[in-house]
Amino acid sequence: MVDLSGEILEQYRLTRFRSITIKDDPEAAAFARKCLERDQVGAKKIKEVVSNGTPTSIYLQLPRLGQDNRLILFNESQSGGLHITLIYIESNDDTEAILKLLLKKKQ
Repeated sequence: MVDLSGEILEQYRLTRFRSITIKDDPEAAAFARKCLERDQVGAKKIKEVVSNGTPTSIYLQLPRLGQDNRLILFNESQSGGLHITLIYIESNDDTEAILKLLLKKKQ
């Protein structure tokens, strides 16, 4: 689990970054999915990728918290075992700028 805030994130224009990876733990993965379902209430779904009827990637924009935009990114992979990654981000930047920063490819 990673939880960052403050000065270390300033160069990325983020105010909070939290991430957790779950490996080969179906019970924890099921709990994470339940929490994600609750988070979707009142959130704007930016992107969803579905495989075999099950969402494998979801990007959510949560309601603003003060001046911060908030995002949740969820990814599930079955290659080499069950891997789930959850990322929570807060930033003053708009959602598009945050996603561009996160998803840009290394040159």
